Amino acid sequence: MEDLEGTHFTNLTFIGPFEPEFYLGAPSFSVRWYTRYATHRLRDGMLEMYSGPEDFLSQTLDAVYGKERRMDRPVQDLVVEGRRFKYFVVVSAGPVQPGARWGTAVDETGKVINPRKHAYAILPMPSGFYVLTYPATRQGYPKYEKQFTELVNSFVPLKDGPGGAPPPSSSRRVAGE
Repeated sequence: MEDLEGTHFTNLTFIGPFEPEFYLGAPSFSVRWYTRYATHRLRDGMLEMYSGPEDFLSQTLDAVYGKERRMDRPVQDLVVEGRRFKYFVVVSAGPVQPGARWGTAVDETGKVINPRKHAYAILPMPSGFYVLTYPATRQGYPKYEKQFTELVNSFVPLKDGPGGAPPPSSSRRVAGE
């Protein structure tokens, strides 16, 4: 699926085969582009805007996951062949659409929830940033964790966002070398 708003926002979502462990039975990865300070209209009509990766990270953790979240992997720098990502994995209980039955759980109060376990890799660029996301459930996460890691490790931006200039060249080294 793709969601495009000119060159200031792009979302490409890759949906895998049916997996009952994933919310709504749909495992996926997404690659998004956000231009700094550009507004983007969400499906519910609300607008979002980020000044950069740190602002995205802060707003996402607060607005999407809230105070009850748990960081399964705290925010850290991840350097892959000279590209410096912000990487983290967050766990929280999410809302469930009425009638949803795949990838749900019942919490301690008896409420049906989406047991989210989402991984993010944020790559800053001169005019904006890319966000790679693996929105899984706690029970489904291990199934495609390796593939998400491969996506992050192989992601090479060809442009500074859609329609942008080629990115500045960087040294080709892997973290730990």
